[in-house]
Formats: sequence, structure tokens, C-alpha cells
Amino acid sequence: PGSHVSVDGTASGTAMDGDGDHAADSGSDNLFVNYMSRIHRDEDFQFILKGITRLLNNPLIQTYLPGSCKKIQIHQELLVLFWKMCDINKKFMFYVLKSSDVLDILVPILYFLNDARADQSRVGLMHIGVFILLLLSGERNFGVRLNKPYTVRVPMDIPVFTGTHADFLIIVFHKIITTGHQR
Repeated sequence: PGSHVSVDGTASGTAMDGDGDHAADSGSDNLFVNYMSRIHRDEDFQFILKGITRLLNNPLIQTYLPGSCKKIQIHQELLVLFWKMCDINKKFMFYVLKSSDVLDILVPILYFLNDARADQSRVGLMHIGVFILLLLSGERNFGVRLNKPYTVRVPMDIPVFTGTHADFLIIVFHKIITTGHQR
């Protein structure tokens, strides 16, 4: 009715806003958290992961015809959604880690981190990217997946190299640390 619930589960409003009877019936007042934690089928996980991956990779598409591909600018919201989904539903996070699609998420995250490194106004994007990498790196499967050879060419200002996704991760973080904003 009068209260608003954000993605992280916090509510805004007053005690007089709600009707009060639905507070004890579900255990969680946040419907997003409640429904997201219930998803368990691999088909649903695949649908969600493919959609997020496709949208995150949209700014990385390079074509020969200028303006032939519409670039979307919702990557920060997508990253927050992906982070919260991994945080809320551990089955989803394990699905992401056991599939090789985790590297299709890693490349745009590193692209956005590298792109935002010198811009103080985009420090929130830096934080959410690091939060996601920190969450994923806590699992062994993430480190195993990083050993896959890096063959994708992304328009970034990093030196051309031959190596694995782990090498790509190290190069981007080296660039962020050495040439990023001084904070």
C-alpha cells in the first residue's frame, strides 16, 4: 500500500502504511526475496543467466555499421540484480559456477570495472563489480573456470595477450590499481 520495498530487503514507510496482517504469514515480507529463494529448476536458472549475460554483453558488441546495434545502459542495475540473486539463492550461484557461462559474466564485469576505474562518479559500479567477484571467488569452481583460455576480444585499453581468463582478471585489476582513481 504505502510502503516501498527495495531489492536488498529494506522497507521504507511508516507503521501506519501497511494493513499488518501479512507480516507473519510468509516469514519474509519482501516478495522478491521470497520468490527468488524458491527458484530451483535448472531451466529457470539457465533462462535467467542467459538473459543477464546477453544484456551485460550488449555494450561489448562491435559491428562494422555505426548505429546498427542499440546499446543499452542498464549494466549497473543488472549487476546489482545478479549480485542479489547469487546472494539470495545459493542454488543459482552454484548453477552459475558449475556452468561455463560464469566467464560470460566475468568478461563484461571486468570491462565495466576497467571502464569506470578513473571516474569518481562511478565508484558504486566499481563496488558492485568487486562485490560480485568477491562472492564468486569464494567458491572453488570459479578458480577452476578461470583456467579456460581467453579468446574473446573486448574493446579495452589493455595490452594484447595470450592466456587464460585468470590472466585477463589479473591484467584488468593491475590496470585498475595502477591507473585508477587515487581513492
